[in-house]
Amino acid sequence: MISRKLLLIPLGILLLLQSGCWSKVEVENLAIVSAVGIDRIETEDGSKWQITLEVYLPKAMAAASGEEGGGRGGGQSATWITSSVGNTLQEAANNLSSRTPRILFYAHTHCVIIGKETAQKEKLTDILPIFFGFKEFRLRNHVLISEKSAFETLSSVWELEDSLADEIKDLTDETSLRLSKAVVADLKEVADALVSSGRDVIASKLEVFETPEPVSSGEQEKQGQQNQEAQSVRLHGSAVFSGDKLAGFFDDHETRGYLFAKGDVKVTVIPLQLDTDSVFECSVRILRSTSKTSMKMQKGQPQIELKIKTEGHIEELCPGDYDVDTAFLEKIGREISHEIEKEVMASVEKAKSLKADVFGFGQSIYRKDPKYWHQIAENWRDHFPELPVKVEVETIIRRTGAVSKPFKSS
Repeated sequence: MISRKLLLIPLGILLLLQSGCWSKVEVENLAIVSAVGIDRIETEDGSKWQITLEVYLPKAMAAASGEEGGGRGGGQSATWITSSVGNTLQEAANNLSSRTPRILFYAHTHCVIIGKETAQKEKLTDILPIFFGFKEFRLRNHVLISEKSAFETLSSVWELEDSLADEIKDLTDETSLRLSKAVVADLKEVADALVSSGRDVIASKLEVFETPEPVSSGEQEKQGQQNQEAQSVRLHGSAVFSGDKLAGFFDDHETRGYLFAKGDVKVTVIPLQLDTDSVFECSVRILRSTSKTSMKMQKGQPQIELKIKTEGHIEELCPGDYDVDTAFLEKIGREISHEIEKEVMASVEKAKSLKADVFGFGQSIYRKDPKYWHQIAENWRDHFPELPVKVEVETIIRRTGAVSKPFKSS
């Protein structure tokens, strides 16, 4: 028979393996950060790093959950904007702790915003490492470059959601897919591009603008914007890097051209006017898009070929005297292909002017001819502007909308 002492051994081992709660942190002791902004600013003591945070207010969160004492319904903002400076980003982050009795918690952060001037002057390789040091910081946080400083951006008015970070998250998750005029990149994608030879970083661009619609004084008061011009944010084009510094921006159409080149267009609408018919107008909704990139050597030099296939339907058709038949749909398909080709080439030429291979053409060369790539890799950005790029687009128009014939006036 097994002795009682031997029976106690496995029980003791199981007790030792049980995880305890020695390192737990109660939620009421946390300051939940929703967005982080990075700027490099000039102070009386010289150049410093500035970190700006948007933090969810505990009372507003309590109100949202129906607890007593919540202040959201009484006109209180849902978030708190705070900032701090330091000689290093880590020092600036540590100095933020002097402003709050709670522990800063980054697990629910939605985005990282970097001011334009900072992204132009400072290296991404100096900015991003701090986020990989926060153990709870998620790599799926979106990286956005703002035309204004990150501090000014985070001080903007949000319009529909309870915080600016929530609004930006919805813009990146939803609106970008419906328009296909904005690039969405997270920390992981940006870091991958930084360490990849033959591919440069492209990220979201955030624009701060004065809203054409009036914002109620009550809403401005809740957001700390009383007696100020109402400013909000929108996704507008994309930020293009050459190496680890911001080189410039793509506009909406150049961004869509880039997305077509990468096969990343989800849904978009392209208006069309014909040179041969000044009255004709229509809108085509693109519903599917694929792209294939290939490289071939010609006379010892690389050449890139982009083959893009799209499908869509006519969504808007102006009045006119013409038959909407197969020949008509094929003609519209050719015209739309031409418009897409122009946008793709515009993005390629803009990237060449910025010496920013955001398309990853260098990687295509490496995969096809590693020996040749190693000869030019060190100076690839000098070779890139001379790289021949050929674009072929095929568009199939499947159908019209609910109206199969244009309206005719009596």
